[in-house]
Order: sequence, then structure tokens, then C-alpha cells
Amino acid sequence: MSEPKVVIIIPSYNGVDVTYKGQPVLKHCLGSLKKTAYRNYTILVSDDCSTDSSVEYIKKNWHYVNITRRRKNGGYAENANTGLKYALANMKFDYAVMMNNDIIITEPDWLGKLIRLAESDRMIGMAGCNLTYPNGKTQGNVIHFRDRFSLRTLGKSEAGPHEYKEIREARTISGAIQVIRKETLDAVGVMDTNFINGYDDEDYCIRVREAGFKLVYDGKVSAIHLQNLTLKNTNSKVSTPSNRTYNNARNGFYFLRKHGAECGYWRLPIWYGLYFFNAFISVGGQNGESDFSKLGFNKGFWFNLRSVTKALVDSFRLQIRS
Repeated sequence: MSEPKVVIIIPSYNGVDVTYKGQPVLKHCLGSLKKTAYRNYTILVSDDCSTDSSVEYIKKNWHYVNITRRRKNGGYAENANTGLKYALANMKFDYAVMMNNDIIITEPDWLGKLIRLAESDRMIGMAGCNLTYPNGKTQGNVIHFRDRFSLRTLGKSEAGPHEYKEIREARTISGAIQVIRKETLDAVGVMDTNFINGYDDEDYCIRVREAGFKLVYDGKVSAIHLQNLTLKNTNSKVSTPSNRTYNNARNGFYFLRKHGAECGYWRLPIWYGLYFFNAFISVGGQNGESDFSKLGFNKGFWFNLRSVTKALVDSFRLQIRS
């Protein structure tokens, strides 16, 4: 029996200029994929109109990698959709793996295990794995299990460490690595581009479940995720320091309005309040984890307040148009 055909789609922006330990994140990501034991896969990098030498770098060093390039920088969802649409139109595959360009593969059988898991039940529409920081600590705020739900902006996982080593059904799976069945894509479609660099993966997970598919997480499979490293790139037209506050708030407000029943309507005033709270107060922490012992006053709180207020108004407009 032949292995299912897989296309690994890597949305990328300035993957050469963004570095980790002095090396481009694309080198870490594409280089680590070489150790993959599963053989029936191809790689497609969807470049979001990078301003660095990403495309030339890939062509020179990774000649077997397929590339599609956007003419305009559009953010993660737009770029991911470009890759998905290209693959759907030009490639034959059974599964698409959405992978951030700041992923480092550490286990040769990572893909084989996830494909075998997905193949075990035709109703598994998406599979995911355990994501860790480079220090080996689990990124507990990126997976939400089937019986629990919290928004990522709360910055705290509700699950215990032991639960991340199990195979179990999930509510959401991080977009850093998502193994998506082709039938799922046919039924659900592509990402909602109203989201700009945030919440697009959680939104997609909810839509997958609403279409009747399961999301399953295998905590025995791990990969390193250099979480939020690429968002620190200040060259992106859609993710500059000046508009990141606005984008994050607008994404959150739109998500809450779109999925209020999923989140719990009674929680909405709390989450709305948190965005305005964050306009005034900064929370310390490292590696994506909040440290509330390091609270501080935002010097640019008037700018943040205007950004969050505008985001709230615009989220209402988005919902009406959608």
C-alpha cells in the first residue's frame, strides 16, 4: 500500500533576514525537513512578497522546493491561501501540512506518525503535534483540548503538562503545524482573510469542527517552534509595531463576534475588557508566557487606546460585511 501524498506548505516572509542563532529561519526549517523519514511529500514555500533574498536563497540552496510568490504583502492568511490555492490547482495530494517558517523538525518520523494517526479515522480532518520552545518546554498556550477552551490572549494554558504527551481530541490546533486532509479543504475552503496575523488558525479549526470533522493532537510527536519570531520583523506592511496593537485587537474582537457561541457569550465582556486593559497595562514575560509580577504602565497608552477603539468599530463592520 502506497503512502498518502503530502504537500508541506510553508507561508514565509523575509525568511532570510529573520534569523535564529545567526542563521536564517528558512535554513533551520528547510534544513530540518531533510531528516523526515516519510518520503512521499513535496515542499511548497509561499512567499509573501519578501523584501529580502528569500526566493533567490531557496532557489540556490533548496532546488527541489516549489515556490509561489505574491506580488503584494498581505499577511499570514492571505499568504497561506495563496499556497493552498496553488497546491489545489497544480498538485495532487491527500494531505496538506501547513507549517510556519520558524518550525524546526527534530524527529525523523514526525510526519509518518501524524499521517498514520489521520489515516486511522476518516473523520479526522486535522492532526497536530506537541510544540516546544528551543529549551524543550511545551508551548502550552497553543493547543486547546476538546473539553476546554480559552483564548490564546489569556496567555495561560488550562491543561496540565502530562496531557501534552497523549493522543486526544482537540478544540484547536496551532497553525504552526496543521496536517489537513484534502477532503477537509474541499469541504471547509481556505482561511478567512479578515484575520491579519492572528486567530486565523483558531478560526479555521472551529470551521473544521463545524463541518463535522475531528481535530486530533498527538503529544508524542514534537517539533520546535520559534514562536512569534517572524512577527518581530518590522518590515512587513501588515505587522509593524505601529499597527500590531490594532491588528491584534481587531482580530480578537472579530473572532469573538464570529464565534461567540463557541467561546461562551457570558465571557465576551471579560475578553473585550482585556483588550482595553492591555492598552493601559503591559505584562512582562518571555517566550510567549505572561508574567503578571511584571506589570507596567504603557507609555503609549493613548495611541493604544485609539487603536483598540478603532479595532472594535472595524470588527463590527467586518462582521456586517461577512
